Parts: sequence; C-alpha cells; structure tokens
Amino acid sequence: IYLDSMFTVYKLKDERFPLSDTEINNVAYRYYKYYKDDADKYDEALKAFARAYKNPNEVINNNLVAYMDIVRRSYLKNKNITDDQTFDIYAQITEIIEDRVEQGADAAKFIQYKNIVDQMLTGITPVDCSFIETKLYPELKKNPTNVKLAKRIFQLSLTAKCSDSDFYMEAVEVVHNAEPTAGLAGIIGRKKLVSEQYPEAIKYLQEAISLEKDKAKKAEMTLYLAKAYALSGEKGKARNEAIKAGELDQSVIEGAYNLIATMYMGSFEDCKQNVSQVADRSVFFAAYDAYKKAGNTKGMESAKAQFPTKTEIFELNLEEGASIKVGCWINVTSTIRIRPTE
Repeated sequence: IYLDSMFTVYKLKDERFPLSDTEINNVAYRYYKYYKDDADKYDEALKAFARAYKNPNEVINNNLVAYMDIVRRSYLKNKNITDDQTFDIYAQITEIIEDRVEQGADAAKFIQYKNIVDQMLTGITPVDCSFIETKLYPELKKNPTNVKLAKRIFQLSLTAKCSDSDFYMEAVEVVHNAEPTAGLAGIIGRKKLVSEQYPEAIKYLQEAISLEKDKAKKAEMTLYLAKAYALSGEKGKARNEAIKAGELDQSVIEGAYNLIATMYMGSFEDCKQNVSQVADRSVFFAAYDAYKKAGNTKGMESAKAQFPTKTEIFELNLEEGASIKVGCWINVTSTIRIRPTE
C-alpha cells in the first residue's frame, strides 16, 4: 500500500537535500526487495543500483548479489541489457567483493557472494573459453599487471573448464607474482611439469613447498618435485625428495617408492659395468626393495624377472640372501636374490 509513498518521499528529499550514500543504497535495495518480480520496475531499479555503485566503498553488502540478480532478471525478461553491459556490471561487483576480502572482511561470506554472482553471470551469457579469450584476455595482454582482471580470468576459467588454456596460466602467473601463494605456485609448477619445462617446474614447486603449511599438501608438492627431478635426469635429488615426501605424509609413500623403484629399474643400462652379471643386476634388487615398500606386488614380480640366475651367483661364489652393495648413483645395500625358475 505504501510503496509508492516511500519512493516518493525519497525522491522529494533528494530534490531538496541530496540523499546520503546509505540512503542511495537503501533505495536500490528496496527496489530489489519489493520489485524484483515486477519487470516494469527493472529500468528504475537498474538506475538506482548504478547510482549506488558510483561510490564503490559505500555499497552495502546487500547490494552485491542483489544488483547482479536485477541485471539477470532484466536481461532475461526485458532483453534490455547487452552482454558487454552485463559484464561491466559483473566486473564492478566482483571488484568490490575482491577489495573487501583484501581489506580483511569475512572471506568465506564474500567468496560465497562471488560464487553466486558467477553463477548468475553464466545464467545470463555463456561464459565459455571463447568468451574469456576474446572478451577478457586481450585486456590482460594490454595490461599484464592488472591483478583484479587476472583473478577474474582465473576464476571464470575454472568455472568454464579452461584450465588447460594459455590465458588461464598467464592469469595464474600474474596473480601469483603479485600475491604469492602455495596453491598458485603448485598450479604453475605442475603445469610446467606437464609441459616438460623442468627447470621452471622445479622452481615453482620448491616455492610451493616453502609456502605450504599443511603437511599433507606439502608432501604432495614434494612428490611432484621428485617427479620433476626424475624427468630432468637428476635421479639422486628425485630420490631424496621422494623420501622426504613419504616422511611428511604416509599417504604418498606408495607413490614415492614406486617412483624410486621405477628409477632403479631404468638404471640398468646406465649403471652396468659388464664385469659381473650379479653386480650389474643388483639394481633390480634395490628396485625390488623399493617396490616392496610401495606395496607394489606387480612391480616386485617385474624386478624378480631381472634377477641373476642361480648359476651366475654360484659361478661368483656368492650366496643367496647375502648383502650386496648396489653401486652407481643408487649406492644402497640390498640382498642377493635368484631369478625365479620358469
């Protein structure tokens, strides 16, 4: 009954004494609260919200999701907003949300706001990889220090499942360079690993490990670092990191010792001296031990198949079960074993 009167009072006051920021925000929110289902009022509501957003620092929390919802409703019912206008408003809203998180506001609450706003955007216009690449990425290329835009590309790329794209990784690197975190360093390090950029992968994975506080996540990153060293040919460092990973968290022991065993298995040609079959094949004893620690029975069988024969051991006057020093880079003590008879 009194809605028209309420808005009339605000209008009359504004003509005589300009409304305060709080009152301007209240007008916008009341358009949303009372008229969000009335398509005839959407133009007025959009103007009210646009005015409130002229002073971003004073926008009330209630008007973050509310503005995007009015945009969504107006777009779907009245078709009076373009894709570019929609995204400009989305950018305004997300920038305020990100600023408030940076200023120490309730991060969980504002991340929830951001997720809702993201979902509304995708309900208005398809935010796919092509959209990000053509609408947002060119702006980041022009201004590669625009951290807020980089964050937007990063978040939308995850929503649109574009994490294998170049623009996603560029955005991640821009954000990480400005605000280093273990998570972002890990993302970059793993991507560099897949791309076979091993020195870069090692650099970022080491950074991720140094920044990470959670032991389980640190163990996971340490195992990735071990893989990077292994693929770059630094087997000794790879083994050291794999062992560290297992010591940090039991959940990665299987992966750690499987990696070590695989390196041992692949070292036969590099380490053999062609003097003694038993000495040369001792790498497979070490591999067997590592597979055993990993709980990998199939791997143990593969190692067994490469053991020296009973005759080769007998000819060297050695005994099954005796200790043997495995040379080369491996440099561990193992046990002499005989290849199973076929």
